Amino acid sequence: VKQVEDQERETAQHEAAHTAQVTSLQKANENQVERLEARAKEREELTRSNTRSQTLAEGAAVATENSELRRSIIEMEMVVQKAILAREEMEGVVSIHQVVGFAAFG
Repeated sequence: VKQVEDQERETAQHEAAHTAQVTSLQKANENQVERLEARAKEREELTRSNTRSQTLAEGAAVATENSELRRSIIEMEMVVQKAILAREEMEGVVSIHQVVGFAAFG
């Protein structure tokens, strides 16, 4: 009887130890899953953040390009204005020569 009781007690201790081990492994597994989910969320947020940063950088590059294009357009408009003024001056000189020529040969 004592031997049976000892054996039952030993079996119960082994079962309790096994149950504790299984519970501990399950808890560790749950913690690992939580850590993996947290890392996945962090990666997702980093991806979103990188996308925002990239979008902002691309926007800044476009703004710079637009600014350079505007500057080029203004420079071209100035060249056109200078050409118009030069043409008007030449026409004025021609007109003065014509007036002088008509007066001289009149």
